[in-house]
Amino acid sequence: KLARISADPTRAKDEKKLREDIAKLREEMAWDIAEKEAAAQQDAIDQQIESIDEYIEYVNGYYEELFKHPAKLIAEMKDIMKKTDAEIIEWLKANNSEFQASSETTQESMVIGWQNTLDAMRGAVKTHWEEVEYIISQGDE
Repeated sequence: KLARISADPTRAKDEKKLREDIAKLREEMAWDIAEKEAAAQQDAIDQQIESIDEYIEYVNGYYEELFKHPAKLIAEMKDIMKKTDAEIIEWLKANNSEFQASSETTQESMVIGWQNTLDAMRGAVKTHWEEVEYIISQGDE
């Protein structure tokens, strides 16, 4: 319809009015889309907050129960610390919801961090002598 009106020079007022109406409609549509997107984002944020609140309640309840019974906490910690590093890391993987929800790269970083923590707790020192010797064996290259 706009093309027919634009082709007729005597209908310049109609063309201007039609273009204004189209611009208003486009603006209203853009606002509607933006409002819907904002509402969807708000819903997603609300769901995340609710999930976090539920998780915090769970964790608080779990630790509150453990701290009510220190002997149980100590026994559980002793059981965990008797395990090998690999078993502890497997236990952490199975019991850490953040780990389970992470990407593969993040999971790898978490495992490295856990291993570093275990090494530090046990006083293990990581050296790089094998790598140094390999580099030296390469000669001038």
